[in-house]
Amino acid sequence: MIKIGIDPGPNNGAIAVIAIGTIDLWTIKEFSKTPYYDIDKLFKSIRHSADRNGEKIYCVIERQIPYVPKTAKVFPSASIGKLMEHYGQLKGLMIANQIPFQDPVPRSWMKIYNMKKEPNDTKTTWKNKLKSKAKQLEPHLHIINDNADAILIARIANKFFE
Repeated sequence: MIKIGIDPGPNNGAIAVIAIGTIDLWTIKEFSKTPYYDIDKLFKSIRHSADRNGEKIYCVIERQIPYVPKTAKVFPSASIGKLMEHYGQLKGLMIANQIPFQDPVPRSWMKIYNMKKEPNDTKTTWKNKLKSKAKQLEPHLHIINDNADAILIARIANKFFE
């Protein structure tokens, strides 16, 4: 079984791959500077490994829902556009490589961990809670705010295919 968790993020994101007891992390520091052919190569490699070993692939990409914070003074259309572009391109690469995926909204996968963002949680507070949970479950990994979501998503990816 190969489980993949993808957090597209607007600028930074991550792809976590769990295969035969190992976890590979691919943290994307800047999507705009990450060639999509590198992601395509990763997906091709995963597909090849699954085919060679007769394994199933369970991939979950966090659904991106554009929103404007109530405190925003201007509509951040450029960053929302980039976010949705990355999300769409990642989905297209998965389709092209025949990688089956589900794209639940964030609260769906967080519910499995009994986690809920509280109204008074700042973005930093919330990201630190996710990082803490990921470190608790995978203490041997180098977990940062940018890859915690992907790790948590990958660990439970198969649950979205049941």
